[in-house]
Amino acid sequence: MKSVYSPYRHSRLEGRSVRKPNSVKSPRFSRKGTYLFATMLSVAMVFAFCVDFVLQGQRFPTKYIDVIGDHAKSTTDQIVKAVAEVSTGNILLVDIAKAAEAAQSFSWVENATIRRKWPDTLEIQINTRKVQARWGDDEYLDQFGTPFTMPIEVTQMLPMLSGPRRAAPEILEAYDSWKEPAKKVGLEIKSIKLSGQGSWEVLVSPLGSTGTLEQVASEPEPIRVIMGSTEVKDRSNRFLKLYADIFRPVSEMVATVDLRYRDGVSVTWKGTPPKIQGTQTILNSENIKS
Repeated sequence: MKSVYSPYRHSRLEGRSVRKPNSVKSPRFSRKGTYLFATMLSVAMVFAFCVDFVLQGQRFPTKYIDVIGDHAKSTTDQIVKAVAEVSTGNILLVDIAKAAEAAQSFSWVENATIRRKWPDTLEIQINTRKVQARWGDDEYLDQFGTPFTMPIEVTQMLPMLSGPRRAAPEILEAYDSWKEPAKKVGLEIKSIKLSGQGSWEVLVSPLGSTGTLEQVASEPEPIRVIMGSTEVKDRSNRFLKLYADIFRPVSEMVATVDLRYRDGVSVTWKGTPPKIQGTQTILNSENIKS
């Protein structure tokens, strides 16, 4: 069979690219991947070197500790010393949580916040407990009724509260609830004592006994009010009414008022009992109810 020459067939093949059996793909994409990997590796090595340089112990040492807040100036050295013991070396390596724990190791510190100030300073924000009352012989109560010690003596006049340690919040709450009604009849609460058996005793004085501890040391003895362990709220209200109606004019002569009676009160006087007018029954200290 004869083959027929066709110019059209030749022209169609002439413009086409015919792939050779042993042809090799261009390495263009492989070179880009290698370059990207090498660049990333170089950046990582530079970054690691910079981090190692910055975090070396001898570089950027912690030089200063600033204490700010509502604390007494005399306590600054104690806080600085405690924080410095756990904050030596590179400031970037300081364990902030551990440093804050050291600052809060003092019972009078409510909380502490620490931040870094570049390049060499730790700044400590101190919030101290708010003193509300004295507790026992050498402690204080904060606004939550938590007992704590103070590094310095508080000189302003504060109520003296005492009792079982677990009852400190309850005693502070009682003081807060009684002080305003007492003030309305011209009294201020000097102390509240709760015995282990649950019996309440309160010392009160006429208003005006203000100032420092030294200024009130020479004042007359306060009135001792015994309320027992039951019906405490009713008995406290009864005493305030008695004081307003009967005892206020002769308050300087009253030593003790015992409210542990159903139908009256027992009063101990400083010296000769005065002549008083009133409808309440005054009893001797016998047949006392708790």
